[in-house]
Amino acid sequence: PLFIGEIRRVSNKIIGPLAIRSSSLTEDSLDKPFAGLFATKMIPNNDPDPNIRFLQLIEAVKFVYSSTWFSSSRDSFKAAGIDLINEKMAVIIQRVHGKKHGQYFYPSFSGVGRSFNHYPFNACSQENGLVELAAGLGKTIVDGGQKWLYSPEKPGAPPPASMKGLLDSGQTKLWTINLIPPEKETPFDETEFMSRQPLKRLEEDGQIENLCSTYSASSDRLEMGYSKNGFKLIDFSPILKGGLFDFNTCISRLMNAFKKRSSSEIEIEFAVNIDMVQKTHADLALLQLRPMKKINSTEMPSMTDFDKSKIIVSSSNALGNIVIDNIEDFVYIHPSAFSAQKTQQMPMEIEKINRDIVNKGKSYILSGFGRWGTSDPSLGIPAKWSQISGARVIIESTLPDMNPELSQGSHFFHNILNTETAYLSIEHKDESKASFIDYEFLENQVIIFKGIFFTHVALNKGVRVMVDGQKRKGMILK
Repeated sequence: PLFIGEIRRVSNKIIGPLAIRSSSLTEDSLDKPFAGLFATKMIPNNDPDPNIRFLQLIEAVKFVYSSTWFSSSRDSFKAAGIDLINEKMAVIIQRVHGKKHGQYFYPSFSGVGRSFNHYPFNACSQENGLVELAAGLGKTIVDGGQKWLYSPEKPGAPPPASMKGLLDSGQTKLWTINLIPPEKETPFDETEFMSRQPLKRLEEDGQIENLCSTYSASSDRLEMGYSKNGFKLIDFSPILKGGLFDFNTCISRLMNAFKKRSSSEIEIEFAVNIDMVQKTHADLALLQLRPMKKINSTEMPSMTDFDKSKIIVSSSNALGNIVIDNIEDFVYIHPSAFSAQKTQQMPMEIEKINRDIVNKGKSYILSGFGRWGTSDPSLGIPAKWSQISGARVIIESTLPDMNPELSQGSHFFHNILNTETAYLSIEHKDESKASFIDYEFLENQVIIFKGIFFTHVALNKGVRVMVDGQKRKGMILK
């Protein structure tokens, strides 16, 4: 075929790491873009023999094409109601933006920028977007690994979390390309030529001081920059707070320009190399631009579009951007079963329910009072993420005796963002009556488990969850 000759010319002319990635109709669709649906393969492409480079490149192209038929891809197409037989894909061969550090190759950091933030925090507007950063290659972000989040509106403000939460969720490893060939060839392994390195790699390569803060246990504070003693948190503070170079202005302008040009909300992937001599200089490479995923409906219906009797839950303060059909399990606390003095006892009960549902390969809707995940039992239910990990929809409500400012997911922010969990807030004193839960309906469903606090019911026909991140509206329909 003609493209074989083209690939041969690429392998003859280019020496250095390459990313072989897909560009399909579905991934780039304006209506339902599926980011990361198919495989990406990175190869060192550094063998002095052009024939070996050519064979590596051919194998990588074949691997990316074949990922169309991987079970994960087929399952995603099936869930979205798309016929895989109609899919069309091109394969892109792209230079990897990075630098050689001994036997490893990687950029100083990589990132994903979104022009609209469906999970706003720190009182930032949704329209100013969200940026995710990680040291090394962007696979850390794409795989939902530990990364740093910030809003371009307030680049120096950390994501919502306690100090312990920030330290626990900090990046501990980075992805690199290993320039030394592996002992055994594994062409159907996406990470065949990649290596996940500890943060010590950044220290040895002189990279970490540009990317971190150091935790001082004596003051329980983060001090910007690198110090030999103390835990290092990859929070990019020398750049975002210290202004090592004006990265935030650059990325904000790029997102705004692409959004304007595309006439839609967009998502970009990029990588940055920091100059090791003049550290105030850096070069940014734009790797990909695509439309952001939208909910399946063109417009979120208002409550007036439905008979109120058809609505189980309505929220006028919701986070997310999603439509979920046929959720069959609902776990909730009835107001009469809730006690503000017994919140510490509740996580053990929900943990058992969560385990039972997850073991069946299912997800569920979870509703409780006060803040989920709080460390202060007087403000809500102090559950850990592992105890509610199967929840696809989380609801926080208030009562007269449990009426804190609701967290809107701040205690589990990284987890909620990574899993695209819908988060609904319901104030008991909502005078507009636009936010409510139909407990009478829930009480008439088939009970699977009834504990001291929580009730797990089966919704016979399943329900539809709709959350419009732009309007901050959410509904669960019978």
